[in-house]
Amino acid sequence: MRSLDSGLRTVDVARRAGYSVQQVRDLEADGVLPPADRTASGYRTFAEVHVRAALAYRSLAAAVGAVHARELVRTATRCPGCSGSWTPRTPGSTPSDGTSPSPGRPPS
Repeated sequence: MRSLDSGLRTVDVARRAGYSVQQVRDLEADGVLPPADRTASGYRTFAEVHVRAALAYRSLAAAVGAVHARELVRTATRCPGCSGSWTPRTPGSTPSDGTSPSPGRPPS
């Protein structure tokens, strides 16, 4: 039995986000998901942020297409002005830097 602090397995993220295990691996390799931690034996361990990122990517891909969504996510996670940590925002939240959303744009 797994301990609660051991993180999520690839299959856990896949089931919760509606992807196959291979798709989760591919999304991580493509930079759509943040890098997963690894156990001493090399297994990936994921966290809730990975599930949220996969769900966000799924919604974005449905809106603008998978290729464009992948490019947008990669750009957003590598922007020079970003804090450096990979934390997608939840709907209705404010940016962690204390700024407010741009005028005329709904909060993302």
